[in-house]
Amino acid sequence: FKFEMGACQSGEIQDNGDAWDVEPDFDAEQNHQRVKVNKQTDEVVNQEAGENQPEDDCFMFEEEIAEDQIEQFMAVKPWIGAIKEPDSHPEVDASKPDTTYAIEYVYGYRCEDSRQNVYYNPDGNIVYMTATLGVILDKASNTQTFFGGGEVENTSKQVASDRDHHNNDIMCLNVNNNGDRQWAVSGQVGKSPSIFIWNTQTGEKRKRFKLAKNSRQVSACAISSDTKYIAVADASNDHVVTIFDAHSGDVCLTDKGGPDMIFDMAFTKKEGSYELWSAGIKHMYMWSIQSGKKNRCLFGMDRKQ
Repeated sequence: FKFEMGACQSGEIQDNGDAWDVEPDFDAEQNHQRVKVNKQTDEVVNQEAGENQPEDDCFMFEEEIAEDQIEQFMAVKPWIGAIKEPDSHPEVDASKPDTTYAIEYVYGYRCEDSRQNVYYNPDGNIVYMTATLGVILDKASNTQTFFGGGEVENTSKQVASDRDHHNNDIMCLNVNNNGDRQWAVSGQVGKSPSIFIWNTQTGEKRKRFKLAKNSRQVSACAISSDTKYIAVADASNDHVVTIFDAHSGDVCLTDKGGPDMIFDMAFTKKEGSYELWSAGIKHMYMWSIQSGKKNRCLFGMDRKQ
């Protein structure tokens, strides 16, 4: 076929007997046929429309699976061809086994994204965190004691219980450095993060606290020298700072920390005083429980923040 277009002519098709060479595949398609190619013999075979076509498939093509593809699949899941169900075996028993387990030793230490991560306890042993665990390392015997761990329900960490220990990664840890170093406070990541006070010698839990939903994580924490108060900063848009009574669990102060992340917190060393200091990206604040206010700190010769 050939199209001839004049200056004032419409696009009518003129058949003057000349024709293009038509490929076999194109001719087969014009006859509403499909072809398939045997990859091993390179033979082209006509296939009727709809032949071997699944009812829910709108495409009319077929591809033979090459042996190398099968080998690649077996390399990813080699047990598919190696394991078979035995003809006779005991019935499946989903009941809890009699065997119990306990953590013996944990490798790793979180420091890349946390400023508050390692301290000494009264015995001179090292207190730090990794994953969901608080770890107490005895340097002399190279043994560990843990806050957390042990047996838990087989559920996702999003719904796992955090009643007795953390159920998600610990993001910060602090010890009452100005006191006897016997108590630690730690906070985790999560929509509604948990905070715990625990013993730095035995790993025993003392009290649990919770932040509001959408707090995202506890980015920094502090505990007063007499363990009367704890303070935490979250990672929400407002980076809210909250001070709790460590004995009753009541909130003593809560306020927005500003648009920038808070990395570190500490209570004053002055006896009988409970001012809190927080620091982060381009800012530093002092928080007063007595007045319930925060004051921006200025430093440097130009008194810039």
